[in-house]
Amino acid sequence: MKKYFLIFLLITNNSILKSKDFSGYCNLGFSASQVSGDNLSGFNKIGFVFGIGTKKFIYENIYLNFEIKYVDKGSRNPKLNQNNIPQIQLTYIETPISIGVKQKKNNYTLGMSYVSLINSKEFDYYGEINNFRPFKNHENAVFVSFERQLKNKTFINFTLSNSFLLTPIRNHASNTSLWYNRGQYNTVLYLTIKHHIINIK
Repeated sequence: MKKYFLIFLLITNNSILKSKDFSGYCNLGFSASQVSGDNLSGFNKIGFVFGIGTKKFIYENIYLNFEIKYVDKGSRNPKLNQNNIPQIQLTYIETPISIGVKQKKNNYTLGMSYVSLINSKEFDYYGEINNFRPFKNHENAVFVSFERQLKNKTFINFTLSNSFLLTPIRNHASNTSLWYNRGQYNTVLYLTIKHHIINIK
């Protein structure tokens, strides 16, 4: 994954920063997430997303994106007082890289994220669980996004991200592992507002 960041940094050198096709933006919104294998279902965990990013057109309608953002993930149990199935609270720093296509006021992107865990907790009906199984410090995820321009420099963004088949966030309780299911995985929906604060094409 580090190779992708090096390539991107080479692309965004000083000459590119002076280009009219380069822009910087801030991103703010909400995440809705679930964790596979936690005996719960549904995107019930709502959290915050905020970060900054850069966008560079490499062809007339094709661009590269690089971001750094804070993300809340995990799972929430709406029936915790009935079944006492633990819920998960995870906090990450994500560094997504993507390639996008611009079509009039719509943008479509496909990319990968390198994700670093900064905090993890589990709760049951009685409070925080102190001896829960540890989560992995890093994960990789793939994502797709759709973006709609609202104003000249403001966009609304919808993103679906999944770590399935790449890196589990935690091993199964039984420690069983199959090639297509090596543990628990994050699936996240994002709804954010993106506002460009530097030049925009």
